[in-house]
This record gives sequence, structure tokens and C-alpha cells, in this order.
Amino acid sequence: MKISLVIHSLQGGGAERVMAGLASRLAGRGHLVTLITLDDATSDRFEISAAVKRLPLGVMSERRGLWAIRDRMRRLVRLRGAIRSAAPDVVLSFCDATNVLVLLAMIGTSIPIVVSERSDPAAQALS
Repeated sequence: MKISLVIHSLQGGGAERVMAGLASRLAGRGHLVTLITLDDATSDRFEISAAVKRLPLGVMSERRGLWAIRDRMRRLVRLRGAIRSAAPDVVLSFCDATNVLVLLAMIGTSIPIVVSERSDPAAQALS
């Protein structure tokens, strides 16, 4: 099975650790795994198996105003292109804002998407 996994980065805490481990274990079971991150992969804290294809998009941004709108559209386009080029049988996404981004990027495709929230929504507000 071809599986694309999407998360903002492998820089931080529990969700990132779980995603790195999941990608490696799935690849170890013989699946073709592509791990897509929104960051540039220069600050990873977690290692993944060499069998996992890593695709850092380098589209993280903190800009505001009109630049933020442009950046968000760029993220959508780049993410959609990356997932479509991987041609997965399924997409798995972790973390709130990334889940929303993946769902928007995949509108109109027939690729199944599984999103997983890794934090308490009552304690974390989406912008």
C-alpha cells in the first residue's frame, strides 16, 4: 500500500514522535511511505527509517496580512501537488491546523484521508 503521512514538522513533541515512529513502522511492514512535512526538515528531533521517503515542503511562515493569505494558498498548492505526485492509496494527517490544510488541499480528489487530532481541542484554539 502507498501511504502519505502529513505533519507540520518533526521538530517538537509527542505528535511528531508518534508520526516518525509510525512512518518507520509502516515502511518496515513493506508499505511505500512518503512523509510530507510543511517545514524544511533542518531541525528534526526524530529520526525516520531510510525506507521512508521524506518530502519537506519548506512552506512554514509566520507572516501576517496579505502575505499570510499568499503563504496559505502556496501551502495548499504545494501540499496538493506533493500528495498527488506521491499517488497514495491513503493520506494520514496529524495535528489540528495541518488536518484542516490537508482536507482543503484534497478537495475534489478520491484519495481517502484520515485525520488524527493529537491534542485536547478544548485547550487549543484554531485561528
